Amino acid sequence: MRQLTLRIVVLSFVALLGGCSLDTSTSDGTGSKPAEDSTPSQTVSTQVFTAQSLNFLYSTNDSSLKGTTVTKYTSNSTSGAFTFTVTVSKASGNAAGGFGILFQRQDDADFWLADIDTQGSYTIMKLVAGTWSYVTNNSGIYWVPNGAIKTGLGVTNTLELTFDGTSGYSFSVNGTVLQAFTDTGMGTVYTSGGLGLDVGIVSTENFPSTPVSVTFTPTLPSGMSW
Repeated sequence: MRQLTLRIVVLSFVALLGGCSLDTSTSDGTGSKPAEDSTPSQTVSTQVFTAQSLNFLYSTNDSSLKGTTVTKYTSNSTSGAFTFTVTVSKASGNAAGGFGILFQRQDDADFWLADIDTQGSYTIMKLVAGTWSYVTNNSGIYWVPNGAIKTGLGVTNTLELTFDGTSGYSFSVNGTVLQAFTDTGMGTVYTSGGLGLDVGIVSTENFPSTPVSVTFTPTLPSGMSW
């Protein structure tokens, strides 16, 4: 089972997502500092969804970020039906760390996530007022294996999230529908919101030697922007 601890401002919630807690980030940039748990010649470096042509790269080997999930989201919200497509590749990092799509974001404590991992599993979950509910839930197991997901590091998967404008969703990977689902409320129904990207950083990452590095190529719906 994968443990997620959500940290937003001074609130603390427990949930399950690829062994990660949630820290949100919306700025692009780089930073480095001496690594506390490395030899003097090693440094810690983080690239926060740095724009590279049509791509966004997130990369870090900062031990202080272990157990977090970082996100980038749009500056405006959806309106009605949409399709959000993201081509993604994880170059390095722990196989249990999820990465994927954020959608219908209201604020830091209210949004949806649909993630995959390099082991060929996916998860879909909703956060309402800091409390997680899972579409993928088999007796407390929230990650579901599916052969449509290409496994391993350095491979490319294309994720697609479609919303019908009311409450119906479909999550596909590489052209195969993994799950169709309906937003039954779980506290409230989100009919609009921000779209985004997320990367999970598990507590067992081999930092600073091996960074978590994920590249996204998103295609936003018309009218949306970062």
